[in-house]
Amino acid sequence: MNLSRHPQTGEDAKYVMRLHTLFSSMTLKAKLTAVVSAAAVLPVLMAVSFTLSMDSEMEKAVAGEMDTITKANISQIARDAYILCRTTNHLLEDEVRESSRVVKAHIKNLGGLRLGERKVAWDAANGENSAQRARIELPEMLAGSVWLGQNTHKAVTSPVVDDMRQLTGEECTIFQRMNPKGDMLRVASSVVRDDGTRSGVGEYIPAKKLDGTASPLIAEVLKGRSTLGRVFAQGADYLVEYSPLTDASGEVIGMLGVGLAIKEIDNLRRALKETQVGKTGYIFVVGATGRDRGRYMISKDNARDGENVWDERDADGNYFVRDMIEKATAAPAGEPVFARFRWKNSQEEQARGKVAALIAFEPWNWIIGVGMYEDEYLEIKNKFVASLDTFRLSVICGGVFILIVIIPLAVFMGVRLARPIETITDISQKIAAGDLHGAENDFRVFTQSYLRRPVEEIDAADAVPPGSETGRLIFAIRRMTRNLTSLVRQVRESGIQVTASATQIAASAREVEATVTEQAASTSQVNAVSSQISSTAGELVATLKDVGRSVVEAGAMADQGREGLAEMEEAMRRLSDSTSFVSSKLAVISEKANTIGAVVTAINKVADQTNLLSLNAAIEAEKAGEYGRGFSVVAREIRRLADQTAAAALDIEGMVGQMQSAVSAEVMEMDKFAAEVRRGVEEVAAISSRFGEIIAGVQALGPRFAAVDEGMRTQSEGASQISEAMNLLAEAAGQTKESIMEFNQAARRLNEAVHGLQDEVSRFKLEA
Repeated sequence: MNLSRHPQTGEDAKYVMRLHTLFSSMTLKAKLTAVVSAAAVLPVLMAVSFTLSMDSEMEKAVAGEMDTITKANISQIARDAYILCRTTNHLLEDEVRESSRVVKAHIKNLGGLRLGERKVAWDAANGENSAQRARIELPEMLAGSVWLGQNTHKAVTSPVVDDMRQLTGEECTIFQRMNPKGDMLRVASSVVRDDGTRSGVGEYIPAKKLDGTASPLIAEVLKGRSTLGRVFAQGADYLVEYSPLTDASGEVIGMLGVGLAIKEIDNLRRALKETQVGKTGYIFVVGATGRDRGRYMISKDNARDGENVWDERDADGNYFVRDMIEKATAAPAGEPVFARFRWKNSQEEQARGKVAALIAFEPWNWIIGVGMYEDEYLEIKNKFVASLDTFRLSVICGGVFILIVIIPLAVFMGVRLARPIETITDISQKIAAGDLHGAENDFRVFTQSYLRRPVEEIDAADAVPPGSETGRLIFAIRRMTRNLTSLVRQVRESGIQVTASATQIAASAREVEATVTEQAASTSQVNAVSSQISSTAGELVATLKDVGRSVVEAGAMADQGREGLAEMEEAMRRLSDSTSFVSSKLAVISEKANTIGAVVTAINKVADQTNLLSLNAAIEAEKAGEYGRGFSVVAREIRRLADQTAAAALDIEGMVGQMQSAVSAEVMEMDKFAAEVRRGVEEVAAISSRFGEIIAGVQALGPRFAAVDEGMRTQSEGASQISEAMNLLAEAAGQTKESIMEFNQAARRLNEAVHGLQDEVSRFKLEA
């Protein structure tokens, strides 16, 4: 019996524990009797309890299903009524549209509607508020050439509207536009009041309502579109199509209304009234909004048609009609809603519950309802409950009969089945106590008396004999006894051998433990040395990296120096070339100075000759006397210029001499400087060559340092791996030591267990 599946607390847990203790202490015979009896009693109790417990549930389920079915039926009837009304409305709309087309065709045949030249005075009254009146003048409205007039009495024929009433039987009204806003004045109508006057002639429909909002009807007509609407006139609802009337230019000048009285749908009313819902249910229709709100359109047997029930209360004092209308108008179009209320007719003593399916038909401002009393479908539930009571009584009677038969049979079977089990239990208790010899003797007596077979025959059997479970249990107990006897003998013999082996194993384990301890110490020393080697190698690797970087930097700097020397050598070569060029130019200057000296000498000679000629000229002028005076003046000026030229030539000659001396000195200095520059170029070339050799040597050191660095890195990694391996070896040695210690302890425990096993085996008695 598993109590863990359903944990209890408090008093329930204590009660369950007492039952468990009581059942455990019972004998097998009592348990078998109790189990068989319970197997017979429990199904009966469960069946009775099930029917009792499910009575209310099934009653609720049946009531719920019947309620669902009833709602489905009345909602379907409501939908059917809605569809019938919608179809009828479509037919009426088609009829009104067709009549409107006929009126328009008749107007066209007359020549169309137009506004005349003559003005007509109207005392216009607001159709929504008769107190608002206006005296206006409008152009006469003509149908062809015929004025529609201002006819307010049926005795006088009105063109167009009376023609169409006689032709189609439907009402016709013509409106004239009063102003740019779109107010529409009723100028002709076929609708006649009871007093013989024509309804609404002289009244106008304002473009804006009293609350300031635009009239949807006027707005649609001014846009040039026709629209359908409901109008109440002379005690009846009319379905009216309003169409715009335009002149030749297409401007809206008026409005045409063609209407059909909805009260003429007698066939629809008759069909709804004659629809039977259940036994006493029926279809009813009430107004949804406006002046028809809560007014009976169709009542049961037409008894309350036209009566307003908006303030009607049910048996509980609730305004159930208001509730139904609010629910139906709030629901989506074409979707039914449900309402429940309690109603008491005048001839009844108690109120009865009713359920109704409601659906709104907006085109006619109708709320279609389908109602019935709840007790009409609850009769089916009552019949089901009566059948359930009969079934429950049959189950109880059958259960009592089963108990009368099963309980005595359970007692007999318990005694019969428990007797051999009790004997086997006694034998098993002796085996458990270690008295194998006593169990052997009892087993011989039992097999002879119960199975009518000697024990040797059972021992000789190779397989489990076929038959009842009791016989198989006896065979198994006998085999177990024999095997246990053999096992005890073998355990006694093996215990001595295991004890000796355990002692030897313990000694070997202690020796191995000492060896592993020494190995662990050696491993620790090697690990320390390996760690030092790894650390030293790491430092060498770092040092070699620094040296390698220094070599690379030195090579780079030497390379930069060599490039600088090459640039210096090139500059000095250019300087040498420039010096040679300057020397050549100075030589040219010296030559030019010599040329200038020759020219100056020539100038001096010319000046001397000029001076001589001027002197001769002066002499000749003196000889000429008065006639040679002007020539004498010229001769003096020429002589003066010759003197100046000679003086200038002397100055030039001096300066040319100085310049020749300076140029000669500069040529000598430039030759010396050129020689020094050439020697500098040669020395720079030699230094550059030596720098190249140094750079080649430094660059050759880089790969060698890289190789040494790689070798040291490999050595460092190897030392690290050796250190890690030694760490692992040290850990393995420690684990081996721990395992050997555990093994030593296990050997000791094994030795102790063998001694304990020998003590336990000694309890068994194998011989008398």
